[in-house]
Amino acid sequence: MATKDQILSGLGRTKTEFSYHFPQGTHLGHLLYIISVVGSENLEDTRLKSENIRFIGSYDQGKPGNFQRETKYKLQAAMEMGMLVDYRDHILDPEFKLQFTSEGRKLFRSLQPLISRLDLSFTAADSWRMGIESSINQKISDFLASRPASTRIVRQLWGNMDAVSLMADYLKSHNVSSISKSLIYRDFFSTKPVRAFLKKHGLKSPTTEVIKRRIPFLFNVLEALGEMSQGASEIQLLIYIGEATSNNG
Repeated sequence: MATKDQILSGLGRTKTEFSYHFPQGTHLGHLLYIISVVGSENLEDTRLKSENIRFIGSYDQGKPGNFQRETKYKLQAAMEMGMLVDYRDHILDPEFKLQFTSEGRKLFRSLQPLISRLDLSFTAADSWRMGIESSINQKISDFLASRPASTRIVRQLWGNMDAVSLMADYLKSHNVSSISKSLIYRDFFSTKPVRAFLKKHGLKSPTTEVIKRRIPFLFNVLEALGEMSQGASEIQLLIYIGEATSNNG
């Protein structure tokens, strides 16, 4: 039987995939949908049914394959944030099933009052597009504003995600109230802490097009946590928490 390292090597991967650490095509409405479905313990007839999930191996042809790829990106984000048991730790388990970590279950219970009143529907049967995308960050931020216990749980998982922490440190290191998005897109992945993080995990430096698809997720998390707000061309820092912990030279 092949070992975990042999499987990863055969897939051209050494330690992990870029989409775990810097998710693409994912917003917080997707994450709430995922924990809502996993919390219901009934994945069939949802976007998380077994035929839509492919962590390794080839995708199906056409639209089904595209949907499987999109689904994987969103689940990888949830796993990297500590909400779901990580497939990377169970790659040899043919019976692997989506399930909460202990902290993920706490998060689900904490956010359930919000989830229960949100419209987490999709615009089409074969799409991950949601009508709530443009408002979900604010809805989460408003919900957490008067719930310190829930805020602690959310920050523990979402705020401590490595990529989110790197972005928060990067923003705070500028010591200004607003920063242009173009500067962030140009510089973030070239900073010393981010380069060191990529090297540690065996990840290649992303292209400009890849960067455009990854940074929005980090903005969305920080906006939902109430640390920043974003406009079309710049972001406003709303909370300054201590000294930046990294040197973004």
